[in-house]
Amino acid sequence: MKKAHYYSRGELYELVWSEPRTHLAKRIGISDVAIGKACRKSGIPMPPAGHWARKKTSKPVSKMPLPPRDPGVDDEIKLGGSRYDYGWHHSDKEINELTPRPPVFSEPFDDVRQRIKKRIGKVAQPRVLRDPHRLISQLLEQDDERREKAANSSYVYSWDEPKFDSSIEKRRLRILSGLFRAVGKCGAKSGLNKEAREISVKVGDQHVQVTLELIEKSGRSKAKQTKPRDRLRLTVGGTWRSKNEDQRVWEDSGEHKLESMLRDIAEEVILAGERQYREGKEHHYEWLIERKRDLEEKERERIETEKRLERERLERIRQERIQRLLDEASAHRQACDIRMYIDQVLAAVDESSLQQSQEELMSWAQWARAQADDLDPIISGGFQIDGLPDQSDCSLDPSVVPE
Repeated sequence: MKKAHYYSRGELYELVWSEPRTHLAKRIGISDVAIGKACRKSGIPMPPAGHWARKKTSKPVSKMPLPPRDPGVDDEIKLGGSRYDYGWHHSDKEINELTPRPPVFSEPFDDVRQRIKKRIGKVAQPRVLRDPHRLISQLLEQDDERREKAANSSYVYSWDEPKFDSSIEKRRLRILSGLFRAVGKCGAKSGLNKEAREISVKVGDQHVQVTLELIEKSGRSKAKQTKPRDRLRLTVGGTWRSKNEDQRVWEDSGEHKLESMLRDIAEEVILAGERQYREGKEHHYEWLIERKRDLEEKERERIETEKRLERERLERIRQERIQRLLDEASAHRQACDIRMYIDQVLAAVDESSLQQSQEELMSWAQWARAQADDLDPIISGGFQIDGLPDQSDCSLDPSVVPE
């Protein structure tokens, strides 16, 4: 599997303007088509056709400037590798060697907001579903198919009935259509399910959650037996990191409807993508610091464990040598006791009136002395002076462990 290469937008921008894309692709080990796709996705301008031919013939050429990063677009670009490689690609070895630096965003958040406002511009209030957004057109076509099927059937199941015939559902579609068109001006891609309940907007590389729900009617309104007007609530944002802290909420009120707030909502959807991106970078930075701290702690524990085990090993060696020394000294004393006993027996026999065969006595004494010699490590050579501690054993002092 080919290794993935990671570049910042600025780095890739300089690369594609430093040499022809085909040469760059060959050097990196990917296709020039993949480089072009990555540049377009990240908003990096590339040399136009004929640029390198003009430069080769010393004709004047111009270098297009790198525009600001679009909201929600990752500044880090991956070229090559597996599609299952993700942004957090640092191995434990790399984390140990790197010094995490906090993310730096060259453009202040307020400047991003102003840029978004300018790109979105005016947003018309959708009063009718005329020329709706492509996704809304698909839902309406599906509703037409359900309606035609119901007209030709004697019995219609509830799940086969049209889903967007009610006034509130038509209004939901009008709001979503206007919102999708507005965020599309910033290059965002919208998505929703068949019931138009699961709504998402992809801003750059970020998926922004959007909910458009009916505000439940209060019991007080029911008690008055009045028919309250259907009110809608639109919510933007809320990530797995921030949960509901960063949510932005708009509701129908007596003075303003959601249709009149679509420009602010669209701006906030795009800003939510940029906010999620920055939060993700900050979270990754914090994760790197925490992971590096964990790895350093594990390494410290590993070294301490190795030192402890080495101390225990040296202590076992010391105790074993001491015990062996004591055993050898004890065996020597026992051998000396046997020899002394033999001499005393021989002396006692000479002084007593015991009638012992001189041959039997000498045979016994010879056997006993042989047993003493076998037992005595000095005579038998059983004492050990090899394996004395060298300098690395630190004289077997368990309190000193070699680094």
